[in-house]
Amino acid sequence: ASNQATRWQEVLNIFNRRFSVPFKVGIENKQDVILRRDNPNFSFVFDNDSDDPVSIERNELIEVLSSGERRALYLLNIIFEVEARLSDRIPTLFIIDDIADSFDYKNKYAIVEYLSDILEKGEFIQIILTHNYDFYRTVWYRLSLSGANYHIAKSRVDVKLIPEEMFRDPFQKWKTDALDQHCEDSLIAMIPFVRNLADFCGLSSEYNDLTRTLHIKPSRGQLTVGELSAIYSRVLNQTYDFPSVSDLEVVPFILQVAARLLGRDGEEMELKRKVIFSIAIRLAAERYMITVIQDDEWVGSIQRNQTAKLIKRFKSVSGQGEGVSHAVSLMDRVSLMTPENIHLNSFMYEPILDMSSEHLSGLFREILDLPL
Repeated sequence: ASNQATRWQEVLNIFNRRFSVPFKVGIENKQDVILRRDNPNFSFVFDNDSDDPVSIERNELIEVLSSGERRALYLLNIIFEVEARLSDRIPTLFIIDDIADSFDYKNKYAIVEYLSDILEKGEFIQIILTHNYDFYRTVWYRLSLSGANYHIAKSRVDVKLIPEEMFRDPFQKWKTDALDQHCEDSLIAMIPFVRNLADFCGLSSEYNDLTRTLHIKPSRGQLTVGELSAIYSRVLNQTYDFPSVSDLEVVPFILQVAARLLGRDGEEMELKRKVIFSIAIRLAAERYMITVIQDDEWVGSIQRNQTAKLIKRFKSVSGQGEGVSHAVSLMDRVSLMTPENIHLNSFMYEPILDMSSEHLSGLFREILDLPL
């Protein structure tokens, strides 16, 4: 038992090596764990950055740990269970649900590496579930899933597994798709990306023009699809051209494409279509509020956070009544359900990915139905 106890010490080494926590873990009853299958009695030494580490009881330790550190401690039990099953060669299906929540990035990547190690064992199979898109992409990349990765599409009637189509970089896919003159949805979905690229690169004219496609500005001329394609060509250094719709104004074109997507409610919307709906929802909401407010000069003076400022002004001038109350409620939902800023950073897309497609399409429908 003493000899075999070294295996359990190695389990502790795995934990102590991989996870960044302010304590070290030991086992007081190693032989009993081996001989009698007793539960291990853990000892904890709190590392207080001094030469004198302090032993601490588990209950006291829990009180001073962050939620992420407590979850890391919980993982120690899982590692023991995994190693026990590996030792006994027990075929096992692991269902892992949002295991990385509340972890800092160092520990999140440590978890991914351990999942990768488990995958190498022939007796083990994993189903990994997560709402965290960054964690999803990291698992996909590190574990070389080769197509065994899906988005779950849940509606009122069923649940579907949708094969991944975005690859590791959605922008790269959309940029390539938009070279096809028929892929109008990619052309629209790229607007927030290219706008931020133009901003980062100091292309103020292109940035301002693209901002006009994400907000209603009654006092300014509208950008056309042809002008939008030319901006893409300059910022991305590739030739984009949509001759069949080049004369159309971009804002009505976005609303037209989004309205066309409403007819495809039976399909779960991937990120690209969700981004299009988020843009179209804000545009339709702003168009409605500006019509009610009737102060184009004030709207033209807004420099930042236009949607939020419009909602505040709309509430102050819209008056009372059942119809008004419904419209105010819709504008509040617009503020909650569509992100104020859409950045190149993939983390900003998590709220959209986690948003029900039915809610997005339903909100867009309701705004279109508001009487102008």
